[in-house]
Amino acid sequence: EEQLRALLPAESRCAVLVTSRRRLSGVEQVRSLPLDVLDPVAGMNLLRAIAGGHRIDAEPQAAAEVVRLCGGLPLALRICAGRLGSRPNWTVADLAQRLAAGRDRLDWLELGDLGVRASLAGSHAELDDSQRLLFRRLGLLGTAEFPAWVPAALLDVPPGTADRVLDSLVDVHLVEPAGRGVTGPRYRLHDLIHLFTVELAGEERSAADRAALDRVLHGWFDLTVTADAEIPHWCGLDPEPAPRWRTAAEDHAAVRADPYGWLDEERDVLVSVVRQAADEECAPVAWPLAQRMSTYLELHGHYDQWADVLRHGLRAAQQAADRQGEACMLGLLLDAEANRDRLAASAHYAERALVAYQALAEEPPTAAPDGEPRPGRDHRVRSDRPVRPARPVDRSSRPEPAELEKKLIAARHAGNPLDIGLAAYTLVLARREAGEHGGYLALFEEIRDAFAACGAGIAELWALKNLGLIYLRQRRLDEAATALLRAYSILSALGDNVYLADITADIGFTFARQGRFDEAESLVGALLARSQSRHRWDEGRAMDALGKLKQARGDKAAAIKAHLRALDVWRQLGARPRIAHSLTALVGLYEDTDRTEI
Repeated sequence: EEQLRALLPAESRCAVLVTSRRRLSGVEQVRSLPLDVLDPVAGMNLLRAIAGGHRIDAEPQAAAEVVRLCGGLPLALRICAGRLGSRPNWTVADLAQRLAAGRDRLDWLELGDLGVRASLAGSHAELDDSQRLLFRRLGLLGTAEFPAWVPAALLDVPPGTADRVLDSLVDVHLVEPAGRGVTGPRYRLHDLIHLFTVELAGEERSAADRAALDRVLHGWFDLTVTADAEIPHWCGLDPEPAPRWRTAAEDHAAVRADPYGWLDEERDVLVSVVRQAADEECAPVAWPLAQRMSTYLELHGHYDQWADVLRHGLRAAQQAADRQGEACMLGLLLDAEANRDRLAASAHYAERALVAYQALAEEPPTAAPDGEPRPGRDHRVRSDRPVRPARPVDRSSRPEPAELEKKLIAARHAGNPLDIGLAAYTLVLARREAGEHGGYLALFEEIRDAFAACGAGIAELWALKNLGLIYLRQRRLDEAATALLRAYSILSALGDNVYLADITADIGFTFARQGRFDEAESLVGALLARSQSRHRWDEGRAMDALGKLKQARGDKAAAIKAHLRALDVWRQLGARPRIAHSLTALVGLYEDTDRTEI
């Protein structure tokens, strides 16, 4: 600022234009215009202007990839265009392929005396020691974006001190603001700057750097424990180690006030953290964090990510010979794979989980008053206070648990097992949605027995899956083994038909077999209504189920319409087994349908 003040014109007829790497916020009467990276269109135009329009227009997709890999940075694009100009035997795709080669990207962004690395090194050389330390340790992170609490963990200093160091990096454009999140301001590194920090961090880490990364990983685990404690569980939690580093109290308060919002915001980062913790052989974070993410990922239908974090958690537990972690991950994998319609894989994990929990039999968990296992030390789910919903939920058309309990009592008196199973199943879902922690075991046992009595196999299988996980966590291994054997017998009887319905649809088909079509369609319609506020898996399942019910009633046109909608959902989700079964249903309908019926 001191240098600039002497250059400012004294009268309005004159002007001065100054560029600076540093934000010059202390100069009055100056209009500041922050320059962002180039957008995709401007980036393509720059490539055309330097490398020649004919080459760029001949490979528009590859050129767009070059712009993306350069992050819209003008210097990087200038170098890429120069490389193309000096390599007439290269295609644009050749250049894009080289840039995509991970950490080698900065090596390809050098040409003559121009270089992105050299430019960043110049900025780095002007930093003081604390700035340099934080900038280098940002390269330890697995992602380029991070919340404001992370620098305090990296530096092991109070949040206020870390904030000042971080803000000074923002001033010199090495770190950029990235909006606000649940816990406050967020920041990000440009992709190329992130690669530069990774180089600075290096492969060989000092003990201090390893400790810094450990604090960050445990910080993510710490906040996830806080969010997960607000979410209702029905299978309990296995004992787990406590986080070794804790974030500030105000961060916990913010996450507690909006747990679902925070998990929505940080979901992809948390998946990356589990993977990084496993790679760093940090089992005390990898598998407990995977466990704490499970209920959220299951509730929101992120089944692929759920299975992914559980596999990384399992890998970390096995590397560390952590028997508790291995058993926990195997038990949750049986749940995750079942939700992905991979029931054979689920049964395989159930067998391994039973063996793993048997190995822990001499280490019984501390039992809660209701007989369900307690979570790990210092992280017990608190049931003495209501859960605050993260977002307004319209329950005006949904019965409350007290009303459903009356329906269950009435069904018991009537003695119809299908009605008993449906009433108990609906009550379980309502209690979970209301935020009730625990107390589900007896209901699951009643659901199992009721659906076994009326032949609703997949519905019984769902109850057995959840019962099996509860039994395993309570070390009730004989009952877990009995549930596993019963599940095998159901799977053998169902064969390929196991994909034709989910739990709710299976109950509906049982109604249909009794001639209660209106009740069956009403039940499937309720599943479809819930899917609009939950996830697309439920929508696809509901439409396939509705299609089969419409077919059973003789309305082939409506059945085809429902299966086509389901097929669209499965294609978007990439769910190949479901795609195949929807197509099979459609082929059968088209072959059996006269054109005038459609």
